[in-house]
Amino acid sequence: MPRLFVRHAQSYANQTGVLAPEFLGSNLSPLGHQQAESSASYIRGIVPECIKITSSPHVRCMQTAQHIAANLGVEEIKIDDTLGVRFLGDALGRDRAYRRGYSTYDEIPNSESTRDFLQRIFPYTLEKDNGYGQEANAAEIIVTHSGVISALRYLIANRVPFEEIPMLGYDCYRADYNKYKVPNASIWEHSGDGIDMVYPEKVA
Repeated sequence: MPRLFVRHAQSYANQTGVLAPEFLGSNLSPLGHQQAESSASYIRGIVPECIKITSSPHVRCMQTAQHIAANLGVEEIKIDDTLGVRFLGDALGRDRAYRRGYSTYDEIPNSESTRDFLQRIFPYTLEKDNGYGQEANAAEIIVTHSGVISALRYLIANRVPFEEIPMLGYDCYRADYNKYKVPNASIWEHSGDGIDMVYPEKVA
């Protein structure tokens, strides 16, 4: 059974580059709703049967998940706080220039540490038996954030065990984040060896 990670579509905060002052964030922009609908249509074409949809609690993820659920006829969306964006403390409500003033996110006052963030999302590095078997056309869809997908890519590609996370350096996954862009509404498939983008096929 494929597991697909989907980054939320464009939000109003993405347009401005300012982290929404409310931690659960801002709504999708009009373009974001179009992006979410396009991603949902793509998913319907490759996995016509969906076992479950799980979403970060943030508004932009929930709205993206609703587009996907409507296209696939899924009535329930499970909310999992584990999938939430990394909490950046005093950077909320500030623009990118403020964040660039710190060499690592760990230095931002009141932010979630790299260790705590990676330990929080670690369960999603594991391939689980969901009790439904391995139906070829059935999928588990997880709607989350670019930083979560990048960090999971890092953990899986490097086969990092949970107990070694405290030994990792600050912002250890950020190089991958900058190298492998995670566009709005992009879709990533989790296999045993990593997480690879399947939609869109090319990023301009």
